[in-house]
Amino acid sequence: MSDFHPTYLRLLQSMLQAEGCDADAIVRQAGLDPEQLRSGQQFIDSPHMLALLAAAVRVTRKPWLGLEFGLLAQVFMHGPLGYAAAASATLGEALALLPRFSGLRTAALRVQLKTHQRDSELILIEVADLGASRIVVLEAMLTIIARLLVTLSGRPCDQAQLFLPWPKPAWASKYAECFGGSCQFDAERLVLRLPNALLEAPCLTADPEAYAKACEECERQLGAPPSARPVAQGLRSRLLRCDGGYPTLAQVAEEQSTSARTLIRKLKAEGSSYQDLLDEVRCERARWFLLHTDMPVDTIAERLGMQNSSNFSRSFRRWQGVTPAQFRAGR
Repeated sequence: MSDFHPTYLRLLQSMLQAEGCDADAIVRQAGLDPEQLRSGQQFIDSPHMLALLAAAVRVTRKPWLGLEFGLLAQVFMHGPLGYAAAASATLGEALALLPRFSGLRTAALRVQLKTHQRDSELILIEVADLGASRIVVLEAMLTIIARLLVTLSGRPCDQAQLFLPWPKPAWASKYAECFGGSCQFDAERLVLRLPNALLEAPCLTADPEAYAKACEECERQLGAPPSARPVAQGLRSRLLRCDGGYPTLAQVAEEQSTSARTLIRKLKAEGSSYQDLLDEVRCERARWFLLHTDMPVDTIAERLGMQNSSNFSRSFRRWQGVTPAQFRAGR
């Protein structure tokens, strides 16, 4: 499975060179071709990338290398996803892009965003076995997200709460430099908790037109090539053909002459789930209705097969970081 965008490997090469290491030799030891990586756009699979990260930590003697990596990753390195985040109206809208489009940069992790009454939780779920490089990868991802929030808002995230599913490391003091806020180790899962008041903060680089174009490019890249996620793409196309009444997972499985358990397993192998795909399709259709029609929210909720407008509003805020009314007002 192709898991990491080559941009991140090239950044790692640059870091190794800055440390005085023979970056090309280390890359070759990981089974990769340095020359091909400098210009190629092919994704790097997990075994090679994880081997390279392990070697990089070993030669630099920096087990906290993931933190430094995340601090060096500029917004533009994340491609159209980074551009869409930078052009978002609010921090919440920027974070809401991650569950849908983070797979464009790595398929090794999946992102969930859960919105509660006072705060929201960004949850990182490990799709692939990250082995000995697990903490390095997760620290890098967290630092990238934290840096993104600070860059877009121009303010520190000192209200953030970070829950980490590993013991407190010897370099724990560096977390304050990278994240701000508080850290809790030995947690059940990896969660970045942020107050909703912070997520309502406007982005300094907000640009509705650029946001729309970047999201369109993300959607285009997400849909190609379909062979990369055949089961998820097929199910997504099936859901896009619905208008109001969406089938259950069991009904889809029956249509495909398979069991619900088998379908769940196949989707998980592609880093997806039925609920994720249903949320993606509903969010996409909701955005279109809100941007291009004056259809009442109650009617949109009905068209999306939601129980009521309140349920729709809560779901839309979880998807986009703003309410349907706020999204429509900013169109």
